[in-house]
Amino acid sequence: MTYWDIDLFAEKLSGSNSSKSGVFDITTGPLGGYNPLTQTVYSGTVWFALSDDQLLDSNEWVEFKLDGINFLNPIEVDLTIVSGQVLGSALVTLDSTGTLSYTIQRTYGDFWALGAKLMAEAGPRSATSVPDGGTTLMLLGGALAGIEALRRRTVRKKS
Repeated sequence: MTYWDIDLFAEKLSGSNSSKSGVFDITTGPLGGYNPLTQTVYSGTVWFALSDDQLLDSNEWVEFKLDGINFLNPIEVDLTIVSGQVLGSALVTLDSTGTLSYTIQRTYGDFWALGAKLMAEAGPRSATSVPDGGTTLMLLGGALAGIEALRRRTVRKKS
């Protein structure tokens, strides 16, 4: 399953407004539906749309792969076109809660934060971590009943 969350905003990051924070949530919304109890996130990608302070010169989508290597701890990267940094949260948090917080932090210069999007790939949790509704217990009971029936048949034949 593929889940998306898209945050659209247009905030100029400058001296008076130096950061933009938000939270992706793939558990709700028309593109969500992730259930952390029955599913696990195994990969994803986050994009941030940024532009210089004139909104005319150049735009940039900054992309981060969430693959278990990145986002295990907060990360910090320099952007190439705009002057600033993007900080992220952990893939582990996305898997366990379905949410991922982020902060776009201005360190110098001015630029526009225009939007952000998250795409996460998820699948069912392994059978050992998801309750199976009693199927295992039913199979075990059936096996024990079969063994008992074989034992009685063997005892009857010996008599």
